[in-house]
Amino acid sequence: MKVPSVEQIREADNYTISYEPIISIDLMERASQVFVNWFSTKVKQNKRIIVCAGKGNNGGDGLAIARLLNKMKYDVSVIILNYTDNASKDFSINFERIKKIKAISITELNSDSKPPDLSSFDVVIDALWGSGLSRPIDFFSEKFIDNINSTDTKVYSVDIPSGLHADKYINSINDELLPLQCVLKTVSTEGFQSSRTNTIMFNRVTTQFEPSNKDISQID
Repeated sequence: MKVPSVEQIREADNYTISYEPIISIDLMERASQVFVNWFSTKVKQNKRIIVCAGKGNNGGDGLAIARLLNKMKYDVSVIILNYTDNASKDFSINFERIKKIKAISITELNSDSKPPDLSSFDVVIDALWGSGLSRPIDFFSEKFIDNINSTDTKVYSVDIPSGLHADKYINSINDELLPLQCVLKTVSTEGFQSSRTNTIMFNRVTTQFEPSNKDISQID
């Protein structure tokens, strides 16, 4: 199984934008529709869904997914994790779009916010960070991930499980090779091309996650 690096994925996106041609927000919309098409085969419309979004392009995917699921009559709400004051351009566009839909409840969490009660939801869609994550997440974000992991709610991740570094096994600002401190546990990931159920498995030890010894090259 050939696994592209983050840089190769980024180059593929840029190539598509330049040579199809297509603008990035339309590419995000198309990718989000692919996720929704896949998700609708896994989750029935009577399930309550919460989309947890960051403020980068992965979060932009999440907002587009929430809007498209609402269009398909799913009961969907959104939590936005304000771990930064900066948002990507395409996130901001999708944020303006979703704010116009009154049926979708949007909650913005800050570092001083009380942890949300997720017990009433059947499914979490994880759109906090994608493969572009290149730094350790902050304490506020770790606590939010731990809050999700403490529930029995099924989690479906957009791209890869949030908190996981796609190219590096790091948890230090100095890029030292240290165990991951906090990764969202997920039942399946969707990379817009094909689903990768249990591609990466984690064993929980308090708030720490460690990759299992399962060889991903043996997984279809």
